[in-house]
Amino acid sequence: MRQRRIQKRGNMLKSLIIYVFLIGFGTQCIAANPVLDIRYSVTEQSGNNVRLRIELRCSSPGKHILNSGDFYLNYNPQEITYNTNPVRGKDYIWGDHFDPAIHPFFNLAKVIYEGFNPEKPELNLLDIAVIDSGFKSTGALLDSGKWIPFVDILLHIKKPGNPSQLILEPVRSGNTLIGIFESFVAVPTNFDEGEGWDTPFVIKLE
Repeated sequence: MRQRRIQKRGNMLKSLIIYVFLIGFGTQCIAANPVLDIRYSVTEQSGNNVRLRIELRCSSPGKHILNSGDFYLNYNPQEITYNTNPVRGKDYIWGDHFDPAIHPFFNLAKVIYEGFNPEKPELNLLDIAVIDSGFKSTGALLDSGKWIPFVDILLHIKKPGNPSQLILEPVRSGNTLIGIFESFVAVPTNFDEGEGWDTPFVIKLE
């Protein structure tokens, strides 16, 4: 009888441990942020001017949105120049998912010339600012696994024969992109970094 009670107690303890593990595992899964990937390409060249395209992809299962965020693009001003007063439609062109003409809740989105990077004074900085205009739970739909055009940036290459590097460096905590949001409601949801972050993109015109 005593042995049966001990066995029963042991089975209950095992069940409790499994239950706690499953709850903890489930909470971690729920809490995990969606993963955001980036990639670059040059879509057009005219003389020393190039159009840099940045694309985004959410590689996590399901459908996610990009509500708002700051994407900081670093470049060397000795190699690349950019208009210090960027004009939408000329110096930068939003992809359809972020175009204010199509989606009015992005009508404040813009590219901002920040001048030199305080943390890396040898580099200049652009803030590609996606601003939600107060719509905290909507945004551009990122259909899982599909690359979508984010923005085209018109750059001037000062030394065509030399390789010129650009790099997106977000504000982050660990792997979490704390300045880029899926939604910005009572409890903001961020993205985690995936492919392409901190990987320099090299432009070399022959």
